[in-house]
Amino acid sequence: MPCFLSHNNLTFTEAYRLYKRAALNTAYVKTILRDYFLSALSMNPLQSGRMNYNLKILITPLVRTGNLCCRLLLTIWMYFFQFAQLTGATTLNDAQKHQLRDFFFFFYLYAHPVNEETLYSFSFSGQDLVHTKTNINMGYYFSMYHDFYRVNLERYSNEINLIPQEIDACKNLTLQLLGLIEGKRPKLALPQEEGLEAILQLINNVDNLIDTYSVNKTKVFEIMRSFLLDNRTAPYRDHCFSTLLQNFVCYILYFKFDEINHLADYFKGDPVLFRRVINKIFTETIFMQRIMRQHHIDIAEYKNVIEFFDEQARGIYL
Repeated sequence: MPCFLSHNNLTFTEAYRLYKRAALNTAYVKTILRDYFLSALSMNPLQSGRMNYNLKILITPLVRTGNLCCRLLLTIWMYFFQFAQLTGATTLNDAQKHQLRDFFFFFYLYAHPVNEETLYSFSFSGQDLVHTKTNINMGYYFSMYHDFYRVNLERYSNEINLIPQEIDACKNLTLQLLGLIEGKRPKLALPQEEGLEAILQLINNVDNLIDTYSVNKTKVFEIMRSFLLDNRTAPYRDHCFSTLLQNFVCYILYFKFDEINHLADYFKGDPVLFRRVINKIFTETIFMQRIMRQHHIDIAEYKNVIEFFDEQARGIYL
């Protein structure tokens, strides 16, 4: 069975093996990962309510623990979250959707330890992800790949430390995650939380963010400011705010980077808050650096922004 995707299998098997090998040091995180990858998703059809419930119990310990493995899993989750938003977005035209989908997918592969050949080996045919050189449909390939090793598990027992049911779980999860990438699954949504209603409306519906910003961008900035002025802090709340900034980068700045000037104008009377917002945008949002490279943006031209950079942001961009 050919395996031109061996490196990319990290999206499903490595997440499982991370907790099994105790790469994550807390028993609670390992339990959440086990339940999330093997029970909540793999053993059952993807159901929006069940999925969203598990998103919250997954995110909280990952944010709190914050080690390298946890950050990797949160990053991978962010890619799937963004993929899932695109299909139903009516405020983006088809060209914009395809542009963002290709952008997210390249970044998704780039976040894995893949070689250059693998990085450029895939493309979309309509809504189907295919291996470009062979035109093999990836859903078909993943099914055959897992079925082959399940049937021949005894032959590969020295290399594969999984039981048949775990291979089935990995297969089911892989096909569901592929469905998210291809836009064939219900979109993901972060669960509601008291005090985060306005933020979550903008996060869980791309159209709400784009429409609100188009009609009254000040309202979006006010939501950011209100969060920063609220002294409550918790891993899930912090993650939701980071996701809002991520969406601002992906759906506003990606298409018109100069909108960063309007953000600067709104916060010019409160430099302390602006410093917090701008540094989170430039150091915590995972897409910003590539957007700037792709669009040939010289951040040095935005004096009203870089004067608020902290040491980390200056080290990255200046």
